[in-house]
Amino acid sequence: MKTKIIAAIFLLVISMTGLGLETASAETLIIVNSAVAESAVDAEMIQKIFLGKTKKWEDKTAIVPVILDEGPVHDAFLDQYLNKSAKKFSTFWKKAVFTGTGTPPSSFATEAEIIAFVASNKGAIGYIGKVDAAPANVKVLVVN
Repeated sequence: MKTKIIAAIFLLVISMTGLGLETASAETLIIVNSAVAESAVDAEMIQKIFLGKTKKWEDKTAIVPVILDEGPVHDAFLDQYLNKSAKKFSTFWKKAVFTGTGTPPSSFATEAEIIAFVASNKGAIGYIGKVDAAPANVKVLVVN
């Protein structure tokens, strides 16, 4: 009985202090191709881009969004900017494809693949986990 109480208190403390392994706790950086003129956007713009509602940058260059297949950084991005779970995001795009109203962003297995794609494709935008130094050949957008 004493062990169960201690275990329950331990779990309660972990959940209250944020030490649990929660996927939405990861921080994300929004990265774009270095040719993208914008250096800052608002969160609403990020949402519109990744839900296929905004398709061109201000200079009329096509926006090419890319995402991670899955994982804590993907979940954090969806939660932070799109206010959706991975399942809701997937369902949104399945409906768009079925109705012919949109094509989902290309997805990659790793952040390194996202960085490489964004670096080599004009107009590309993606996200990665927070890092100390910005990756080479891409620009980190400030999100207001």
